[in-house]
Amino acid sequence: SRRQLLPQARNILTREIRAAKRSYSEKLRNQFSTNEPANMWKTLKNITGFSKPPSQAEENQQLADDLNVFYCRFEKKLQPPISTTHISNTPTTAKPPTTGTN
Repeated sequence: SRRQLLPQARNILTREIRAAKRSYSEKLRNQFSTNEPANMWKTLKNITGFSKPPSQAEENQQLADDLNVFYCRFEKKLQPPISTTHISNTPTTAKPPTTGTN
């Protein structure tokens, strides 16, 4: 019946979770038994959950973007339309300045 299946399923699940934890614990112990410092530090960081805090720039990037969008909308309204002016691409014939001594 259904009432008997729930406790059986719960027991099986609990047993499998314990086996997985034992396996993981053994894996971590094996990583410590090797003489590789990189693996040992990696394991320690994994066990302790250590991670570097994000830098301030990354942390506040969304805020900076939001403020930029907010204030740019005012600039768009205040900017006069760009007039078309003719810009010459020809070089000028200006001479370099001369000094008073020759």
